[in-house]
Amino acid sequence: MAIKNSSIKNEPHLIQDFNIKMVREFTHNNDEFIVSTLHLLSEALIDEQKNLSTALINNDLEILKFITHRIKSNFHLLGLKNLGELCDEVAKKDTSLDEVKELCASIVKSIPYLLGKIELQGGKKTKERKMLLI
Repeated sequence: MAIKNSSIKNEPHLIQDFNIKMVREFTHNNDEFIVSTLHLLSEALIDEQKNLSTALINNDLEILKFITHRIKSNFHLLGLKNLGELCDEVAKKDTSLDEVKELCASIVKSIPYLLGKIELQGGKKTKERKMLLI
């Protein structure tokens, strides 16, 4: 499925399908584990946002594809079908560097919004998250 350019400009739109149903299943609905898992996912997303940003600056197609492949499972765990589809687009062999960069830029821009959603579900606000929103 090709992602149209108009659908990737509004980053909050990319996380509209956010939910923690899979996290609840993964943790057997244990509140302590849910909060812990959300915290771990937040930390991972912060790291991946930094890694993606660096790879974007360096025009590193291989690293961009690697990171989006790695982060895709986190998106699915959070019910984020739209972001998972962007990762699928990045992974396609015929996707050009410019297209990959545009898709990855949308992913990077969506992460602060996603961190806010995670925080509302029980994740803790971190100093890193505050810095990402500035």
